[in-house]
Amino acid sequence: MAITLRDIAKRTGVSHATVSFALNHRMDVNIPDSTRQRIIAAATEMGYRPNRAARALMRGKTQQIALWMPSPRNPYYGNVFDAVFSALREREHDIAFAPADFMTPTPFPADWPVDGMIAWDTGPLLAREIPPSMPIISVGALVDERFDTVRTDLRAGTWAALDHLRETGCTRIAHLLSMHGSPPRDDARTDAFCKEMERRDIEPELIVAGNPNPATIASAVTAHIERFGAPDAIFCRADMIALPALTAIRKAGLRVPEDISVIGFDGLEFLDYSNPSLTSVEQPIEKIAKIAVDRLFARMADNTIPVWSELVTPKLVMRESTKRA
Repeated sequence: MAITLRDIAKRTGVSHATVSFALNHRMDVNIPDSTRQRIIAAATEMGYRPNRAARALMRGKTQQIALWMPSPRNPYYGNVFDAVFSALREREHDIAFAPADFMTPTPFPADWPVDGMIAWDTGPLLAREIPPSMPIISVGALVDERFDTVRTDLRAGTWAALDHLRETGCTRIAHLLSMHGSPPRDDARTDAFCKEMERRDIEPELIVAGNPNPATIASAVTAHIERFGAPDAIFCRADMIALPALTAIRKAGLRVPEDISVIGFDGLEFLDYSNPSLTSVEQPIEKIAKIAVDRLFARMADNTIPVWSELVTPKLVMRESTKRA
């Protein structure tokens, strides 16, 4: 039989209401700290599990947050899911995951029973009509600045990568990307790359794969090398794009980094085990997730506060795929 608040009240000798206030962390109610701790200890000892449905009904809150982002089958988004889940768990909230797809129409989960939404890399899809009362934070590379935003400073990360390549003697640098259904320069990494090349009076050299499939990416790299020759370096828009590039370069009979340096972007945890290990601009996903959750909860508490934004600086992690200065 499930343990109830009345069972805990009987064990601790306090009222049902006092138990409810203590377990719901109602600090506006004057309960001695020793009593709070005694109630919490008794609840833990007795194996009490709160009735989430009843709590949601009483509070008018579901304690669920929608995470709207592309599929976590991509390791980057798998890391995002884990980071957001951990940040929400600290606040005793759950994730309601809503997958997004830029290639096909995606229903907006506006009618989900959630208290707020984290829209990660789905900014363009937020242009649809949404309930004005829905607290939302827009996160990642593709954001909607009508809402609170937190994102990696992708331009700073791109400049760090290009500076490193220049310092190691690379002058001809190509940029590898896949379309993902959006124009290339919609992404801050690609736009920053193109502007930096233009600043140097160099025509931006883009290697564009039609989709993020590894075979398509490898074929695009192979075709580019066969047609134009090997660049000094390839700056990749994402780590998952860089890995097929390493294979294509090796099959072309070229060496990394002796013939071509390669830099990825994201900082996935398995890059130490690629061949060679991949230099990458690491996005601080856990930090961004924590900030996003904190700001979303502030918005949920007061939806009238001014729209807010924050840029988080990434770091370049050097491994074997680039030369040393």
